[in-house]
Order: sequence, then C-alpha cells, then structure tokens
Amino acid sequence: MTDQEKEFIEELVFQYFNDTEVTQYDHALAAVKKAGYKESISIKYKQIIDELLKREDIQTEIKKQKQLILEKFSGEQRRNLWKAIVNMEIGEPCELEGRIQLRY
Repeated sequence: MTDQEKEFIEELVFQYFNDTEVTQYDHALAAVKKAGYKESISIKYKQIIDELLKREDIQTEIKKQKQLILEKFSGEQRRNLWKAIVNMEIGEPCELEGRIQLRY
C-alpha cells in the first residue's frame, strides 16, 4: 500500500467520525483530494474513488482503523475529548521534548 493510499484511508476515517452531515461519497472525495490525487481529462475523481474503494486491502484497513478508534474512545471518552478540544485556547507553538506543541 502506498503512502498516498494510506493518507486517503486516514482522511476517509477522519471524515467518517467528524462530519456526519455529508454523504459517503463526499467523505471519499475530501479524502482523495487531501491525499493528493488529481483528476484529469480521462480519469475523474469518482473513478479514482471507485478504484480505491473496491480494493479489499483498502476496505480492510478502513474497517480496522474505524474499529481502533471505537475501541480507543468510548462514547463518553469521545464526548470528554470533544469538550476539552472545544474549551482549549490555542497559543503560539513551542517545543516540548523535541516535538512542536501548542501552548494552551
């Protein structure tokens, strides 16, 4: 599986859990664009999406990642995390243990 395919899967799963107001195709379209796929005269986004989603390895990885999120965060944990995100104040980036962190 390529890095681009992995990015497509990651974004598709993110879209699935974070935007319930749109269709599955809209999720896939956002994911395929985020992963850097480009449509051309001969190949349109719908065709790219269809080709990716018909692959068993990609379907398996999507299911695996969705299940992992569900196992990591119960409904109450997701609600608490969401409250924390909503209430945090974003500040300037700072370095903490060799990684860039946001002060809040």
